Amino acid sequence: MAARHEYSAKTLALPKRTALTLSGSLLFLLAALMLALSLAGCKSSTPPIPDPPAYVALGENGEANAPQAHQADKTPGQENAIATAMLGQTRQPAQAAPDTASDAAEPQQYATGQEMIPVVTAQATADAAALAAAQSATQMNSTDPAALPAQTNQTAQEQILPVTAPARPLAGLVLGPFSHLPHRQMASEARKYAKSLDEFDLEVIHAPNAGAVQAQAAAIVKLVEQRATAIALAPLDPYSYDLAQAIKKAVDSGIAVMTFDQPMNSETLTASGLPAELPFAGPDNRAGAELAASQLASGLKAGAKVAIVEDESMNMAGSASTAARLQGFEQVLRANSLKLAVTISSGPNAETAGEAVSAQLRNHRDLQGILVTGPTAAYGTVLALEEAKREGRVKVAAYGISPELEDLVLEGRLLGTIDDFQQNWAVEALKNALENSGKPQADRNAGTRITLPQTLIKKAELGGMD
Repeated sequence: MAARHEYSAKTLALPKRTALTLSGSLLFLLAALMLALSLAGCKSSTPPIPDPPAYVALGENGEANAPQAHQADKTPGQENAIATAMLGQTRQPAQAAPDTASDAAEPQQYATGQEMIPVVTAQATADAAALAAAQSATQMNSTDPAALPAQTNQTAQEQILPVTAPARPLAGLVLGPFSHLPHRQMASEARKYAKSLDEFDLEVIHAPNAGAVQAQAAAIVKLVEQRATAIALAPLDPYSYDLAQAIKKAVDSGIAVMTFDQPMNSETLTASGLPAELPFAGPDNRAGAELAASQLASGLKAGAKVAIVEDESMNMAGSASTAARLQGFEQVLRANSLKLAVTISSGPNAETAGEAVSAQLRNHRDLQGILVTGPTAAYGTVLALEEAKREGRVKVAAYGISPELEDLVLEGRLLGTIDDFQQNWAVEALKNALENSGKPQADRNAGTRITLPQTLIKKAELGGMD
């Protein structure tokens, strides 16, 4: 056994240098094996590194340069692959789903020392469009579908135009003061008409007082800014240059303008660059005055003395309407050989009219008749006759109607008066203005005259006995 053991030791014994060499080799192989195992484990647990994202660098002049990649990322084996990936021609690595919708629609920015802009692929564009459609659908579901588009359109329109065009035709009615009964009645009838027709919107504007011509001019300018289709105007002062300038602005804007009650003065219109005549709706004042004067003349003999009272209320003094009525009165007096004893200015109201008439009754005790150009002065005249105790001996006829005059006619204290249906004037003016607005712009404000009806009101017509 000892000899066998000794043999084995000898057999296994190696020279010292050989043993060291073998030991080093084994250690190297072991280290190589461990490194290989380590690399294999990393490869199996670590996801592949994604290709660098594509980008376009902006040059100094702001133009896009050719696609580039980080120089540090390039290796001889990767150069072609990276360049291809930057052009979007290779499969893009999978990315985690975005946390919010905005993240999906917002492209990433990349920086490499220069200003970068993202490369937007067709897929990104499609995704953004789908997201926008989804957001729009969500808003429509949470908002009244009928109201939302209208609000959006209105906002866009307001950004373009400072004044929004009306949804349907807008007509303006510019009147005298609300305190004046005829104009108040006109406004009421116009509103009824607009409501019954329900085809246009109506804006009624009253001047604050009988002298507020500037307010009427401002009202017309406002209607121009509101893009009105038609304007019906009862001028407080037909000679006002400022009012004519406002009318010209409306005409130049293509708005059909219709005047009523009294026409604008021809010279004032031409001085403002307008035609000598504008469309006008109103009664034939001279013909109506002749009717009233004929009623008075029928009860008088030739040579009888008559006075004329000129109604100056509501700016009627010197107006074309008053002038036409005076002409009608005078024509009948001449035709019936009656004498005009005196012309009386009434002043602004019934009280001043009564005072003026009372003074002339004292001066002309042989007066047999009085003609009055308007209802306000007519009422004051009858009261003056009552105070002077000369009712019945001095006959009165007038032009114009009011509830007070109707009562006087019914009571026999007024022979008769002209009803020109003044409460309907605004409606007739609006009708014609709206009709003219449908004509070519050159013809919308051509001088046309619409004659409105009128009639003589006597006691019999009101249900009384002559």
